[in-house]
Amino acid sequence: MSLRHQSFYLLLFIFLWAGQVLADGAPLSAFDNGVLNYKARNFQAAINFFSSDIAGNPDHAPAYMYRANSYYLLGQYALALQDFQKVQILRPNPQVAAFIARLQQWLSAHGMTPSKPVRASTALKKEKPGEGISVRVYGNQGWFTPTDFITDMNTNKANTAHYALTDTSATFYSMYPTSDGAAVVEPCYRFDSHFEVGMPIASVASVPVSESQYSNSLGPINTVYNLSAMSLGLNARYILGNGEFAFEFSGGPRFVPITMQYTSTTNSATYTSSATSLGIGLQAQFGIDWQLFTGVVISPLIGYQLVSASGFHSTITGGGLNLTGTWEMVPGSQGTAIGLVQDGTSAPSGSRPLVIDFSGMTFGGQLAIYF
Repeated sequence: MSLRHQSFYLLLFIFLWAGQVLADGAPLSAFDNGVLNYKARNFQAAINFFSSDIAGNPDHAPAYMYRANSYYLLGQYALALQDFQKVQILRPNPQVAAFIARLQQWLSAHGMTPSKPVRASTALKKEKPGEGISVRVYGNQGWFTPTDFITDMNTNKANTAHYALTDTSATFYSMYPTSDGAAVVEPCYRFDSHFEVGMPIASVASVPVSESQYSNSLGPINTVYNLSAMSLGLNARYILGNGEFAFEFSGGPRFVPITMQYTSTTNSATYTSSATSLGIGLQAQFGIDWQLFTGVVISPLIGYQLVSASGFHSTITGGGLNLTGTWEMVPGSQGTAIGLVQDGTSAPSGSRPLVIDFSGMTFGGQLAIYF
């Protein structure tokens, strides 16, 4: 069966699918005029009217369908193919997709360059999901500056240098993180193809801050602060665009319990403590959604978060010690260092609460599935 004969069934489908009714006596729109000319087989005039209609309504699938057939019946197959592909984007249908595939094969066989193929299995990727439930799963890498820990390191380094004046064996080594990783699950409710709200639930991997001091007279003193966090938030997300690619903007508040696990080891004992405090902050993100299939989206993300916590209160135990208090930045002769100020005592003048700050840029990727 020839391509032209095969098109008969598609043309019949078009009339049934487009379903346009012209009201007697009513002013005719560009689309109505196009249909009348199409039925009268004035295909070039029909093309002009349908083009006018499309200019004012670029997502009007019936106009593309009629114009595609007008091009086709005039023998302008490449232009017809482009309009058929647009129809398949706007209203995916396996019958249209199959005809597109046959037309592409015919163009290739006759030495013509067809437009980019639209396969029946992938045409649905353009259909944006509407109202409903979705789940976004993503990983974030965050960059931050642990300012109070750096201050503590600089102070302890200065103390070690001062101690080395009388004990040349005294050395100091420290290491602090500048990034962390988070795994996020965000259940969402989508109001339409552009706006949704979500509740991101995140777990931030533990990152260590470590200090090592040594001298012949005191021996080794190894201190580690392991920092970790959980996060519960609220996201408002706006998605700009309706095509295969779209921009997304999201942001909202975050409630972040931050935990500090303290361990200090000497020749005589090991001291431990765990303290948690709630941080309240904000996060904003920008991403590019790539719709792989209907209901399946992947996106690179970049953003910024503002979140910190203070008021860490805990008990240090070990080596017969049981000391409860609040973690503070305590001034000394060589600078300000981290220390536990015991409950019921006054902190030295100039002290302030220890602050753990996870604020900074974030980067990651996400997978979204719509139901």
